[in-house]
Amino acid sequence: MSLKIFITGKPGVGKTTCLLKIIEKIGREKCVGFYTEEIRENGERVGFDCTTLDDTRCRMSDVKFDTDSRVGRYGVDIESFNNVIVPYFKKEIDNDKIFVIDEIGPMELMSDQFLSIVGDIIKSDKTIFGIIFQNEHEKVDLIKEMEGIKILTLTEENRDVICEQIYNELKGIDISKSNNHKKECMKMMSRETYMNAAYIVSQNFSKDPSTKTGTVIVNKKGEIVGIGWNKFPDQCDESDFTWNREGAYLDTKAPYVVHGEVNACIDALVNNRGMLNDYSLYVTLYPCEKCAQVVLQSGITSVSAMSYKYYDLDFSKAATNLFESAGTEVNNMSETIPDINDETALKALCEYAEKYNPSLLENFKGDVEL
Repeated sequence: MSLKIFITGKPGVGKTTCLLKIIEKIGREKCVGFYTEEIRENGERVGFDCTTLDDTRCRMSDVKFDTDSRVGRYGVDIESFNNVIVPYFKKEIDNDKIFVIDEIGPMELMSDQFLSIVGDIIKSDKTIFGIIFQNEHEKVDLIKEMEGIKILTLTEENRDVICEQIYNELKGIDISKSNNHKKECMKMMSRETYMNAAYIVSQNFSKDPSTKTGTVIVNKKGEIVGIGWNKFPDQCDESDFTWNREGAYLDTKAPYVVHGEVNACIDALVNNRGMLNDYSLYVTLYPCEKCAQVVLQSGITSVSAMSYKYYDLDFSKAATNLFESAGTEVNNMSETIPDINDETALKALCEYAEKYNPSLLENFKGDVEL
């Protein structure tokens, strides 16, 4: 059974102190979320920082901020909040840990992205412990009225009792069992399905007329967290370059194209907001040595490839030497017959796009029923 407990109360009554005390007693490793800290200069409160439980911090508001978004005397940096807190929750949305939210208040709710993802978390079967604004506020009131919400008002007189009550309720939550059927389905996906996902990426996005490549990176939960294909750097005008393979070196694609493995690693590192330790990579063409270097530096420990057409060339041999030295698991999937209509692969790519890059969603939907 999931719980959705929020505390409220007057400023300075000790809401965040109570929240942090409970997190430490339960164990930080069992929680995901963020908390808000006052920033003081010469004893005066001048702003607020938001800090995730993996210790990423952003300055959300400050009296010195000259922004159009304001709460009282504080300028609010919505962009900074959206760049840190929103991606963090998107990354953790399928986690079975206790979700900690400090707080849902006027500043945070200036972010429509935050409001949307908090709504999704509350509607889910997640256990939530948070702080919510006490006064009347249109958006806050809508959240307070959502099904399953339990709100406790903290005062100086009852805060010790309330904190102990909340701790006793939360400590019995079993976070080891997943109620997320979607994630269980993802865990059961075969290597062939992930390779089909990489193939779908190659066919949807690569503009190389001779060698279309696609890559997907899969985390330990079985979720696709990064995709990539061979393309010119995003900041460049691709019309300045050619896809020719033959000719003088500078007149071919070779010195300019970024391979799919590198693009996928960058994508996954950004989405994961950290290293890709023990993740798996699926690629339609066996990597070159430069891609192998990036793959290994990212923390990936398993590589599966479908085509080995350049395997006898030195750059592929060098990649093999690197993988062998690192103890990387390499799976030869050259007998795989790619299926661009693999419905399970398409669903997995849709899940990736919905979570990390909605602009790509239409490329994967087709006739797939989500």
